[in-house]
Amino acid sequence: MDVKALNWAARKHGVVGRSFKIALVVGILLNLINQPNLFMGICSLNQSLLTNVNWLKIILTYSMPFFVSLYGVVSVMEASFQNHQNPND
Repeated sequence: MDVKALNWAARKHGVVGRSFKIALVVGILLNLINQPNLFMGICSLNQSLLTNVNWLKIILTYSMPFFVSLYGVVSVMEASFQNHQNPND
């Protein structure tokens, strides 16, 4: 299966939206675990707790679950497509 077909299938079945929702939930939980000062600073609007924010860590914390979820679903879709093309394998 080519990349264009996988891209179309992923968008058609709402995979990107689901992956985004998963990344949002998992990212929040991981940030709560890894950077509790960030959330305490946001909740209390305390500037001293927000001065040492590591933006790269925040971006990676949300993007990794997104790409892992997206890759997992697309790879299953590709395997399913290949199995339907070659049912005797």
